[in-house]
Amino acid sequence: MSVYSVATTGEYEGCSAEVGWERSLAGYWFYVTDATDRRVVSGGLDAYEEGDELKHLVTLYDLVEATNGIVNWHQEDVVLRRLRDDPWAEQVRLVPSRTPAARLLSQTFGSFA
Repeated sequence: MSVYSVATTGEYEGCSAEVGWERSLAGYWFYVTDATDRRVVSGGLDAYEEGDELKHLVTLYDLVEATNGIVNWHQEDVVLRRLRDDPWAEQVRLVPSRTPAARLLSQTFGSFA
């Protein structure tokens, strides 16, 4: 699982926002809270609890599209790259280290021992 704090924009400026990737969800998520720590908008997490929440954000594109006007992605290049790589980086940890796939993943994303 990954969690990143990101800058908000538009009507959500001044709110706190987090985005991330979760293996058990098989997708991405976001969560925005106001100054009193109340949920303003979210997606990908506990969708069954919130009727207005976006249900499943499978790709990074889905996340960026869902948070358009919420997250200021122009300031978050590093977070976008990390989010892109998080599923692969976690896979490195899960694949037995002696397989060809593990060697390829380690060469590409580094050692995560």
